[in-house]
Amino acid sequence: MTVFAAVINDFFADANLAQDALHRVGGKGSPLPVRIILRQPYRIGSFGQELYAKQEPRRFERGTDLHTQSNPLPMTHRPAVLVKLVAS
Repeated sequence: MTVFAAVINDFFADANLAQDALHRVGGKGSPLPVRIILRQPYRIGSFGQELYAKQEPRRFERGTDLHTQSNPLPMTHRPAVLVKLVAS
């Protein structure tokens, strides 16, 4: 087993990240027990967050579309270092 596989197994074993579920292939047939990773809900409109991301599944289960947006506020933490330039 590789280090990567061991880490993934640890993620799925962690009760805070994963839980038991049942999967039906194609939505039909007898359910198969699986382990799923829980996902955090999206944070929309959180003040001060620099990067927003939203994920949406594509039609016919052919992957996902990921939309990201970055709108950082121009805010200085050290106003004493600001310099005003004037062009003549």
